[in-house]
Amino acid sequence: MSHPRCDPLPSVEGENSIPTPPTSLVTVAITAYERADLFHLCLASVCRQSYRNLEIYVFDNSNTDAVQNCVTEIADDRIVYTRNTSNIRDLIIINHQKAWIQRAGVYHIVLSSDCGLNERAIELMVAVLRSDASLCAVAADACMVDVASGKRSPQKIKFPEYVSESVPNSHDRLDAYRMLRDAFFTLPDIGVSYHTLMVSDLLTYANLEHVYNSESSEHQTGLEVLMQKPAFGMIRQQLIEDFPHDNHYDTEHLRRYRHFTQAATRQQFLEKNNQALISLGINVLPLQLGLIKLFARCAYRYPQEQFFASICRVVQLAFPLLFAACLVPLFAPLAGYRILNKSRIRWRKRRRLEAASK
Repeated sequence: MSHPRCDPLPSVEGENSIPTPPTSLVTVAITAYERADLFHLCLASVCRQSYRNLEIYVFDNSNTDAVQNCVTEIADDRIVYTRNTSNIRDLIIINHQKAWIQRAGVYHIVLSSDCGLNERAIELMVAVLRSDASLCAVAADACMVDVASGKRSPQKIKFPEYVSESVPNSHDRLDAYRMLRDAFFTLPDIGVSYHTLMVSDLLTYANLEHVYNSESSEHQTGLEVLMQKPAFGMIRQQLIEDFPHDNHYDTEHLRRYRHFTQAATRQQFLEKNNQALISLGINVLPLQLGLIKLFARCAYRYPQEQFFASICRVVQLAFPLLFAACLVPLFAPLAGYRILNKSRIRWRKRRRLEAASK
């Protein structure tokens, strides 16, 4: 079986800028569905990593043997191959859930089969995570690679507006909590869960394997990641290769309900983590207002998706806030009276103490 080849990823800048850390085991989970040519490039890039202490899980949701043949051809002892039975192959969700289950690795990264890694990607990511305890996870900039020609096109730098500090010759430290808050006022992808290295214990803490219940729940997964620590690491080197293809991130559900499901998963996240967010000092009221805005935007701009469901969500979220706002004029005088009464009592006590001292 022949596979398209593209030029090897170039060496990253400043190769000696980050020392190689002791090799803790890293779990690499790859979700695969057909597209054996791209999967072959992905798996080969993982197997040639300079960081050798890996366990590589391949979760195959294909209907053909092409992906399995690639695994056999590469023949790396570190690969654990799993193929779904025919009765669940149409359920992409189950395949992705498996990728988020904690394994033996100290660190964990989930890759889709249409991307590749620079040969030092995992080494550098592990080094950054080990050197900065404030990070919940670490990712890197990416480039688009045309598989046929090998032409590389750098993608736009991710999240430049969230940089709180730059560590020289290493990484940018992004404000994770600010990213989390802003996610409730915009609909673009969060994009911090896939192709991102994180400590495996985070998987257990956040139960990420149970989060992925629709094609857009990746966004909630990203919010779960951002909630764990105050900073998110971003290596400003093109360590990720993205292989474009005809049905890139394109499913029937995603086409029909993309914006609505993104807003719905944010609501699910907020309902699940309300108290945890408050304990982090995050005011949840603006997040609730942001959700109302997201669903209102869905109803106005994307009525072809879930118009009536969006309107219902707006009413559901807005009614308690409006009800509370209506009660303010009723209880404000009572609250004012209590404040004045307490002030009067304190004034009288102070006068009695002054009189007694004389």
